[in-house]
Amino acid sequence: MRVAIIGAGFAGLAAADQLHRNGIEVSVFEARDRVGGRVWSQSFLGYTIERGAEFIMPDHHVLLNLAKRFNLNAADKKMQFGYRESRGGAGYTALEYNEGLASLNLALQKRDRSCRQSVAQFLASVPMAGGVRDTLLVRIAATNGYRADQVDASALGDDTSEFLAYPTYTIAGGNQLVAHHLAQSLPKVQLNCPIEYVVRQAQGYRIGNRTIQWDADAVIVATPASVLQRIRFEPELPRHKIAALENTTYGQAAKLFVGLKEPAAPSAVISVKDGFWSFTGCGAEGQVLPLVGCFGGPMESLTALHIDRSPDEWVDALARCRPELRLDRSQVVLSTWHNDEWVRGVYTVRTPLTPADNTEILAKAVDGIHFCGEHTSVSYYGYMEGALQSGLRAADEILT
Repeated sequence: MRVAIIGAGFAGLAAADQLHRNGIEVSVFEARDRVGGRVWSQSFLGYTIERGAEFIMPDHHVLLNLAKRFNLNAADKKMQFGYRESRGGAGYTALEYNEGLASLNLALQKRDRSCRQSVAQFLASVPMAGGVRDTLLVRIAATNGYRADQVDASALGDDTSEFLAYPTYTIAGGNQLVAHHLAQSLPKVQLNCPIEYVVRQAQGYRIGNRTIQWDADAVIVATPASVLQRIRFEPELPRHKIAALENTTYGQAAKLFVGLKEPAAPSAVISVKDGFWSFTGCGAEGQVLPLVGCFGGPMESLTALHIDRSPDEWVDALARCRPELRLDRSQVVLSTWHNDEWVRGVYTVRTPLTPADNTEILAKAVDGIHFCGEHTSVSYYGYMEGALQSGLRAADEILT
């Protein structure tokens, strides 16, 4: 049996690895000149930064197990990912924060999930100090790359544990190493090879572009939903699948890294005024790193910072928010995804208008064509873990 896999991000590589380890002939075709997709590690000041997906949570077991398999160290960043200090807003006391989370926890337990509403609408009904509410709204907007009045309230989770202190990890040497190891174990990964068509034949499928073609018994499509329409399917995908793709929304966010003239202790701080959060942390050996990272969104916030012109105004905003940091303005990296032709966003976000069964429809196979990617993950969409789990699911569909 031959399987063609379109896309060498975490989802496609996980699917290919699972199939290959079970004796299936696989070939992976990737439009970019590298593997990893939105996982993109880069050297900066002698250390590794993540231009894309960065944070690994304690319950990301597929990713953590892959790290063990490849003898990669999942290094503790020593920053408490869940709790972030708020600056530039109305402010609040520790008591007000804890009381606000207690009220939110109670509201989450009592909510009617059949009533679709936004995060902003839901939080407006929960008694809490205004500064706490403002901070949570900015955090949700920046995290999802989408306005809080347009993000579905399900983004708040089932309880308030997301807003408490807990550790986060990253792969020593870069998260992209996981993609490199997966790719190296495969017989064929063809880069710079965007697939333009998937055509049904009497037996199986033919995929290809203007220069190559390849026949397969089954196909796994592991591209983001935002660019899947660039592939021509014959026959066309069913109408319900096309509608699900059209109903899939991507957030817009960006990352900024700035060197420090002296290392700063691990920290996480939200700039309420400018709509981003910043973090400092430790490296693989536990050393405090001489750099600060920022993550901001949605597009309205990024536009206000004029990121399409230069990173200077974002660096200025960071300096105002965190005067304790000694920024080295000669060492700056700005990473954006809205202008990346192979994704056009950071990751999927659910709105109150997203159909309840949209993710399940996105994940459902069509004859011999299977689909994976973080956008097809019910529980871990937006995460590397969701991409990996979806790839394993697509592979298992073929194996069974």
